[in-house]
Amino acid sequence: MKMMTSRKLKTFFMVTLFFVITLICYWSRSDSLWNVNRKEDNEVENVHYVINNNMRLPLIQSPAGNGRDEFMSRVVYNRVGKCGSRTMQNIIRILSQQNSYHFYLSTVSNETRPKILSIIKEVKLIDSIASPMLYSRHIHFMNFPKYGVRKPLYINLIRDPIERFSSQYHFKRYGDMIVSKGRQTTFRLGEKELDINDCVMRNYSECMPPRLWYIIPYFCGQAAFCRIPSPEALRRAKMNVLDNYIAVGVLEDFEGSLKVFEKLLPMHFKGATEAYQQLLQDASQKNTTTIGKKELNPAAYSMLRKRMEYDYEFYDFVFSLFKGLKKKLNLDV
Repeated sequence: MKMMTSRKLKTFFMVTLFFVITLICYWSRSDSLWNVNRKEDNEVENVHYVINNNMRLPLIQSPAGNGRDEFMSRVVYNRVGKCGSRTMQNIIRILSQQNSYHFYLSTVSNETRPKILSIIKEVKLIDSIASPMLYSRHIHFMNFPKYGVRKPLYINLIRDPIERFSSQYHFKRYGDMIVSKGRQTTFRLGEKELDINDCVMRNYSECMPPRLWYIIPYFCGQAAFCRIPSPEALRRAKMNVLDNYIAVGVLEDFEGSLKVFEKLLPMHFKGATEAYQQLLQDASQKNTTTIGKKELNPAAYSMLRKRMEYDYEFYDFVFSLFKGLKKKLNLDV
């Protein structure tokens, strides 16, 4: 009888001890988790600010990919030259105020293929801009995951390749409605006044590949092979559009492009069409149309079309995607 009682007491003691130890472990773990959560809730982000585009923008100094960004809140617009980019910038500037996001406009405009260390620096800068954000610069596509940082959403605008080339050709010589002065200051003797038709038909370097190779590298990327017209570069550009760009608009349907951006990225482009109409009606907003443009004759146009075969294949590819996207978004009316 005493032996039975002793066994019962021993069993009771062991069960009680196990229960007490379990409670202690649970309390300890709960306290630890509470402290961690309390630290995360009260933690002050290490932030410093830069002045860009006359705005004070916060740069986050914490590690990338901290999971605190909102869905689809980070956009990169690696704008193609002479494709409505200045009008887009004016619209984005208005919308960044209305929709409360950070618009970072790069001051670099003539370095689309930076050296590797400069690319890393730029990627780090973009990744540090606080969300929601939109970054804009004339720069060829950059593969963010390659450098170990989070992947933003890309957008862009393109236009008919010959129209874009003609606009750039005359813009360099004569400027636009804002500044009626050519943007390029140095030309070879006689080339500033050179008629675009003569440039094409007499095979001047400015009107020959690879100088005509302009739009596709913006989408192909920073690889060396992207700088030379080739099926490989065209293929890479198409794949990047499919894999990395939420939308690529076309200048020939600018308002339609704004509506697509507004549907897909309301955080950034809500009110875009209204902002555009506001700009058109604002007398203080000067026209960015290129001046001094001369028409291409049929022979010169045909010659350029042959020289820009890859460019038109890419343009038609993007235009087809754009029309399909408009249809899916019920904007094809």
